[in-house]
This record gives sequence, structure tokens and C-alpha cells, in this order.
Amino acid sequence: RKHVNITALPTYWWAMSQRPHLLILGAGSIGERHLRCFQKTGRCEVTFCEPLETRRQEVAARYGVKGYR
Repeated sequence: RKHVNITALPTYWWAMSQRPHLLILGAGSIGERHLRCFQKTGRCEVTFCEPLETRRQEVAARYGVKGYR
């Protein structure tokens, strides 16, 4: 088991333990593909922006993520 000297870590060390947040702009075919693939990896939190309300609601429901206008 390896021990880490916390005082030797940079001040932002806590951020490295958190999953990054990813914002996808547009939920067209490519944007939806990006959303689906990034979500599947489980390595980041994903959300998206989509100006068309119907598409935004469909994609949000399909992937269980929050969409913004």
C-alpha cells in the first residue's frame, strides 16, 4: 500500500478526485452522440444546451440529464 504525502500535493489536488463536468452545445445527431458516448464512459458528468424545446425535452428524457436553453 502506497501512502501519499498530502502536503506535497498541489493546492488543487482535491479537484483531481472529482469527476469533471462536460457541457455539450447542441443536441443534434453529433451532439447527442457525444452526450451518449461521454455518459457511457462514466468518467464525467454530462449536460447539454439545445435551443429547440422539443428536442431538448426528448434528449433530456432519453438520457436522464438536464438540458438548458
